[in-house]
Amino acid sequence: MICIFRFWAVASFLVLSGCALTPSVPVVPAFSPAAITGVEWIATVVDGVPYMQSPRPKLRWTSVDALSGTGGCNAFAARATLGAQNSVRIGSMVPIGKPCMTEPGAQEDMFFKALEQTAQARIESGQLLLLAEDGRVLLRMSKSASNP
Repeated sequence: MICIFRFWAVASFLVLSGCALTPSVPVVPAFSPAAITGVEWIATVVDGVPYMQSPRPKLRWTSVDALSGTGGCNAFAARATLGAQNSVRIGSMVPIGKPCMTEPGAQEDMFFKALEQTAQARIESGQLLLLAEDGRVLLRMSKSASNP
């Protein structure tokens, strides 16, 4: 009887100590639609390139599933899906107003391409980060000074 007790005591100790030694997996905080809805975000970095031209690209989630903005010249509206594990899918962008001409490959084109490739989002140090499927930061955006 004592042997069985010792066996269970040792087995329990090993199991519990094994759990304590298991490396922790980093937990990414849940992305809250409330944290972005109604806030105007201004691009500061587009696909690794600091934004230098004015007017800067902007976007605003008007609701949990819709956003609008401007690439700097061309305004747009789009549907968006915020899902589990910080996933984000931005649908086709619909132009609003009179289109203006921009240079192919310029920062506005890079901005629109980054929005199309967005797969995840998170807020880090007060900035909105839109990320590619592989975790690469596509857009780094700051809150507009006009936000309350």
